[in-house]
Amino acid sequence: MKQGKLIRRAVSAALAGCMMFTLSAPALAASTDDLLQQSTAAKSAVNVLDEENGMTEETAYQMDLNNGNQVGNKVVQNFGIYVDDKPVTSENYQNLKSGRIVYDPEQKTLTAANRIKNLLKIRAPETDVILNGGIGRGDLTIRQQDDPSVVGADDVTVTSDQYATIDGWAYINCTGKVNISSDEDMAVNGNLNIYASSEVILSAYSSVVTGSANITSNGDVTIESTDGRAAQELTINKAQNVTITISDAERAVSEDTKITSSGTVILKNNAQGGRVGTVDFTQADGKAYVYYISDEPDAKLIDLRIHPLAEAAESSYLRIEPRETTYSITVANGTAQVGDDTTGQITTAFEGEKVTVKANAPTDEDAAKGVKFHHWKVEEGNISVDPTAGSLGSATEAGTEEISFDMPKGNVKLTAVYSIPASVLRNTVTVEGGKAKSTLGEGSGISAEIGTKVEISADTEEHPDKVFVKWEIVYPENFPENVPEELQLKLEEPNRAKTTFEMPAYPVKLIAHWSAIDPDESLDPGAGYDASSAAGGAIAAVAVGGAAIWGGYEITTRVILHNLLPEGAAIPANRGQLALLVWNTAGRPEPAGAPAFADVADADMAKAAQWCTEQGIMDAKGDRFEPEGWTPKFKVIEVWNKAFPKQ
Repeated sequence: MKQGKLIRRAVSAALAGCMMFTLSAPALAASTDDLLQQSTAAKSAVNVLDEENGMTEETAYQMDLNNGNQVGNKVVQNFGIYVDDKPVTSENYQNLKSGRIVYDPEQKTLTAANRIKNLLKIRAPETDVILNGGIGRGDLTIRQQDDPSVVGADDVTVTSDQYATIDGWAYINCTGKVNISSDEDMAVNGNLNIYASSEVILSAYSSVVTGSANITSNGDVTIESTDGRAAQELTINKAQNVTITISDAERAVSEDTKITSSGTVILKNNAQGGRVGTVDFTQADGKAYVYYISDEPDAKLIDLRIHPLAEAAESSYLRIEPRETTYSITVANGTAQVGDDTTGQITTAFEGEKVTVKANAPTDEDAAKGVKFHHWKVEEGNISVDPTAGSLGSATEAGTEEISFDMPKGNVKLTAVYSIPASVLRNTVTVEGGKAKSTLGEGSGISAEIGTKVEISADTEEHPDKVFVKWEIVYPENFPENVPEELQLKLEEPNRAKTTFEMPAYPVKLIAHWSAIDPDESLDPGAGYDASSAAGGAIAAVAVGGAAIWGGYEITTRVILHNLLPEGAAIPANRGQLALLVWNTAGRPEPAGAPAFADVADADMAKAAQWCTEQGIMDAKGDRFEPEGWTPKFKVIEVWNKAFPKQ
């Protein structure tokens, strides 16, 4: 490049030297053709040298024959941007549109210091466009006129402190931020089309856009008005977060408003009594979303599945937030209500959504026995119940039948646990060689309420020649060989002929042992004991308000069932599971009649329920079997012993 410039300068100097000779008139006429030929040859030489040296700048070769002087070469740079379809060059960049627009090649900005009073077309990729004063009585186009996809600028800023910022239509395609604002009037008095941008800010004193606004952005969109509506028709095809703050007595957005967003959308009408208006909203990528109609910190989310978004149109505030997923709610022996849903069909909830759980009422049969709700057992999840919204309770403390909580980030599984009063729960006490006394009776074979004190005394009158040695405790045969300490019967004074104990949650058998002379004499052999013959063959249930009783019940029944049920079988939690386990263990026999229970959908469970009722093992109410009905562990033991009696 430098070599070409030097050669070109040398040729120009030679030509200038030739033109400085003083020629006579005849000689001048004769020499004109020679000079022109030399000039043409020099120009050709320069062009060849330019091509050989790879020159890319547009060169204007000019000759000035005044006084016979050559001005020389002048390089004109084209900046690759256009104003009103005219290229911006190094010759005109400070005098665009009659001097109203100036280009700064170092800062890469196109700037208008004052209002442009007619239409303006700009195509300036990677250039910031700054129009102070806006556009009056004309359209603004920042893109290629015949191709909206061609980028027209980087950032676009159009401001006015007196008039409508753009008094006409606007067409903008840029890679940066669009900011159109007016302190005294509207932002766009016409239609606005933004085909691409990284962010959009529209603000005005009155209506923001008087016509339709069609906006596409990879970033946030903010629309604000002190006294006016957002647009006659507003479409946001793509955006992250959208914030529209309006003050309009009627509504913030028109009925023809469509918004697609991947983030949070906020619409707010600050006018007294003003409403938001109807919004057709789509969460990007088809994700779920929830909404709020209050900006208070404790505002509760609203589930779109329960309340359509259109119901928010009359509110003055609307916030739409995306949610990644919902979480499942499973309630054994109860029901869950999400929000204020009344269908009972919604079994999932969003994080933070209100969930109300209610325990099922006991069946008439169980209620007659005194069965009632005791507490909630959290099988999965981590929930927090406000004291004003109920109580979970625990094994040692009664809870409330109904509780409410905000859905955590994760699945929730709850089980309603029931109890029976101690006055209803009882088991047998059998004494060999003596008698027992309880609140229910006295004798060698009596019943006693679980948790109450039982007194036993050896029959000393029947053995006047013997000395009492101790009481032998015979546990039910389905207990493990080594009875855990927490299950062991505790006698107040096991070596005294008269003592007491607290009635446990299982049948008790005691044998008095005597010695004729020597206390070390062998004891009488104990008789066998059939647990299935005592009060239904097993434990009944748990007393309310007694931690020890509840714990004993849980441990006892689990131990009994572990030894009673088939190996590996789970303890049935409801009537349907129990019927199915009994039927499978019996060899899946065909029932005599066709299954006819309306509330049993599963084919195998229907057969099991039919067979169990035909055999008298389980009962039913008309055409309902109540397969989800709660079945306490003592009931499982009772049904099992009835189905498979000990031989």
